Amino acid sequence: MILSLPAAQFPSEPDRVTVPGSSAAGEDLPRFSEGPLCLLPRAMGALPNRTFCRAAASGTRSVRAFELSALRKGLVNANRQGAHRGCAWTAVGRPPPDRGDEFSRERRYTGKRSRQMNRITRRQLGRTAAVAGALASGSAVAAGRIEQRSLGQTGLSVGVLGIGTSPLGRPGVTQNEVNNVLSAAADHGVNYLDTAPIYAQSERRLREALKGRRDKFVLVTKVEATSRQDATWQLQESLQKTGAEYFDLVHLHNVGRTDRFPSLDVLLGDDGALAGLEALKERGLVRHVGMTCHLRPRRTLPILRSGRVEVVMAAVNCIDRHIYNFEETLFEEAAERGVGVVAMKILGGTQGEGAILSDEPHYTRSVRYALGLPGLSVAIMGIKSVAELNQAVAAVRAYSPLEGAELTEAMDDGARRAGELGEHRGPVV
Repeated sequence: MILSLPAAQFPSEPDRVTVPGSSAAGEDLPRFSEGPLCLLPRAMGALPNRTFCRAAASGTRSVRAFELSALRKGLVNANRQGAHRGCAWTAVGRPPPDRGDEFSRERRYTGKRSRQMNRITRRQLGRTAAVAGALASGSAVAAGRIEQRSLGQTGLSVGVLGIGTSPLGRPGVTQNEVNNVLSAAADHGVNYLDTAPIYAQSERRLREALKGRRDKFVLVTKVEATSRQDATWQLQESLQKTGAEYFDLVHLHNVGRTDRFPSLDVLLGDDGALAGLEALKERGLVRHVGMTCHLRPRRTLPILRSGRVEVVMAAVNCIDRHIYNFEETLFEEAAERGVGVVAMKILGGTQGEGAILSDEPHYTRSVRYALGLPGLSVAIMGIKSVAELNQAVAAVRAYSPLEGAELTEAMDDGARRAGELGEHRGPVV
């Protein structure tokens, strides 16, 4: 359904404008300081800012009602790119004076020398086209749910925010707290759960928390064995701990570790762990196979190029970009191959009881950096309480691309911290 909005000059202070026609006749929307106006739900990372919106707004100024109930509740005190509850909106009119009538551009940091390139990638334009198709077909985004993206070519749809469950397995966290986190996550559309055998009591606590709602989540675990036999045994033990009949995705855990995976030839061989996961996939116990990496980024490439993994996950943030640079070493090629891309350690990793980049403005900037990576499907954050989940969801809903002076500042700060931390996850090569 398309709701027409009048093309007019709007006052500088938020006001109200009646939406004519359709079932929402007589209902209110806010006015904005710049007009003419088009409101579109802004899928995080899916629209190159105003470019697509301006095209959609040509002729009739319109807004597609993704969720009429959200409109009926009123978008009070929204600004030009304001967020309202679970819906993010882009107001489109004349571009700001300092931007000019040109394409909005992603600034992509390219290395330690802080060189920046202005570009709109073909992948971004493809995602824009997908959003356009969704608009044309009238598909809806449920109120209160975060943006969903495809996980590579797996056929799985995942919320752009995923839960790293390691904190849920630690001492001091109760089963009731775990249950509450998963209940709130389901309401928000946060459906990607990342666990592992080494995450203390995480797998066991998920068993209780998933009862009656297993189908609401993409359940992911890992194996840390080199041989086919050991990987099979480890996966079967994880199935028993979680009570799950299958895992949606199982990763080879941190293939950069030479103590864990001393020989990639063995890992990729007939008796290797990868063959073991493939056999479990044939039995229906594993739906998809992936790999993770924290260090030695180039070790991932032979596995990626084997064509046998469907998802990759690596540590990416404004600090590790200067050290390990999985963004360019692994993620770019994975995205080109249609492999799902998952970001972890987006707040820099743990530091004491928190994360390195847990304070503002670093927290929000780190979320924006991760969600803006080309080809990204989901960004994982360690969560141990509903309060932490709500903070992460709010940051995701408020997403806007990290660019310009903010990107430069974030990268300069990351370079400084990288110099202090060094190879804090282990060797680069």
